[in-house]
Amino acid sequence: MKTNSRLFAGVAMLASMTQVAGAAMIAPHACITPAEVRAGMAFLAPTMIRGVRAKCATVLSPNAYLNRQGDRLVNRFAVIRDPVALQSLIGKVSPNKDIPSSQNGAMADIIAATLVVKLQNALKPTNCPAIDLTLSLLDPLPAENMVELLQLVGTEVARGDARKSRSRGRAPDIQLCEAAK
Repeated sequence: MKTNSRLFAGVAMLASMTQVAGAAMIAPHACITPAEVRAGMAFLAPTMIRGVRAKCATVLSPNAYLNRQGDRLVNRFAVIRDPVALQSLIGKVSPNKDIPSSQNGAMADIIAATLVVKLQNALKPTNCPAIDLTLSLLDPLPAENMVELLQLVGTEVARGDARKSRSRGRAPDIQLCEAAK
């Protein structure tokens, strides 16, 4: 049971850091669909893993999962990209009408680089072992399942943050689209 709670805590930590890092960049009143959340997680996962790995490399032992298998893990996400949903998400994150949609790939890279810096600033070295363990426990899952898990936890974190914001009379940083009833 302890491993399951540590796994959930690690996934929650990764998803919430990704969500918190991106919150400031979402356009006000834009709602994010589940497909866009998934596309964002799939796009950001390799960049975020590289960022965590860079921050944690000296904290973790040479035999730690990220130090041994980080490159392989990053490469697994390359095949699950959803360019249409990602382009839609980027349009909401950076709703600049002067940027042609064909340049959203470059904009996505700029946003990812910005988020990595925010993630690395938020990441404490004491979190590195838990994140390393979490990623090693998730390793047997296909990349699609890892993204779905990050989406699930990230969505719940965003919903909790939205409830807190509304209770304080503020608009939420990230507005998730409500499912059709």
